[in-house]
Amino acid sequence: LKILGAGLAFGLAAFGAGIGLGQVGAAGLAVISENPALQSKVFIFVGMVESIAIYGIVMMFIILGQ
Repeated sequence: LKILGAGLAFGLAAFGAGIGLGQVGAAGLAVISENPALQSKVFIFVGMVESIAIYGIVMMFIILGQ
């Protein structure tokens, strides 16, 4: 049961991060094409979305470690 919970914790976090990354990435490319000076800010937002998957990995290891 722990393995199922750990798999769901990571799988759903990665799924949500993937959807969010697609939306943020598409909007970020549109912003960069209009104003290349905002490239660093777009990468910050992409990193924030990607951190959701990292939190899912951390929770997976916490669940499996108990």
